[in-house]
Amino acid sequence: MGRDHGAQNATAIAFLHLAGCWCARGAHESAARVLGYADTRMHATGRAIELTETRTFDEIRAALIGGLGDARYEEIFRAGASLTEDLAAAEALAH
Repeated sequence: MGRDHGAQNATAIAFLHLAGCWCARGAHESAARVLGYADTRMHATGRAIELTETRTFDEIRAALIGGLGDARYEEIFRAGASLTEDLAAAEALAH
């Protein structure tokens, strides 16, 4: 990506919140993939993750594990971590 870390982080946070939206709507598999992508992007910027972002992540993760089960969540989350931004956007916007 050619964007600076600030823009990359803002994009990652947007994906984090999209994952929360899809989780709330019951689209757990898409939410887990998008969350995996968001988590990878947030860590890639090298910027410290804010407490509010950590709480949001933890709440979404707990809901997804409740909906998918631990093993299935981890499988889908890891798959999301390897998505390109274009694929993550397509996944996030498919609902």
